[in-house]
Amino acid sequence: MALRTLIMEIECERREKRRTALYGKMSSKEDQMERKVKELKERDEELMKAVARNSELEASLRANEDELELSRGVMAENVDLQARVADLTAELSAKAAEIEGLKGELDVGVDKMATTIFEMVLLEDALCICRSELTGEREASNLKVAGLEGHVKELEAELSVLNRQWPR
Repeated sequence: MALRTLIMEIECERREKRRTALYGKMSSKEDQMERKVKELKERDEELMKAVARNSELEASLRANEDELELSRGVMAENVDLQARVADLTAELSAKAAEIEGLKGELDVGVDKMATTIFEMVLLEDALCICRSELTGEREASNLKVAGLEGHVKELEAELSVLNRQWPR
C-alpha cells in the first residue's frame, strides 16, 4: 500500500505540476489573447474612426463633386453667355455702322432738301418778281392798247373827215 500511496502521490504531484504548467501556459496564452483582443479592439476602433472619417470625406467629396459639376455647368453657361455677348456686340457694331451709313445718307438727303428748298424759295421770289413785272407789263400794255385804240379812233375820225372832204 505504501507503494501505491507513493505512486499516487507521485502521480498527484506530476498531475499537479502538469496542471500548474498547463495553468501557467493557459494563463500566459490568456494574457496573450487578452493583449491580442485589446490590440484588435484598438485596431477595430481605429478602423471604425477611419471608416467614419472616410464616410465624412466621401460625403464631403460628393458635395465637392456636386459643387464642381455645378461650377462646370455655370462655366459652360458663362462661356455660352460670353459667346452670345460677343455675337450681340458684333451685331451692335454692325448696326452702329449701318446707322452711321444711314445717318450719312440722311445728311445728304437733308442737304439736298435744304438746297431744293433754297432753290424753291429763289424760284418763288423770281416768280413773284416775274408776276409783278408781268402785271406791270400788262398794265403798260393795256395803257398802250387804250392809247392806240384812242389814236386809231382819232385816225378813223380823221379818215372819215378826209373821206368826206374828198369825194370820190
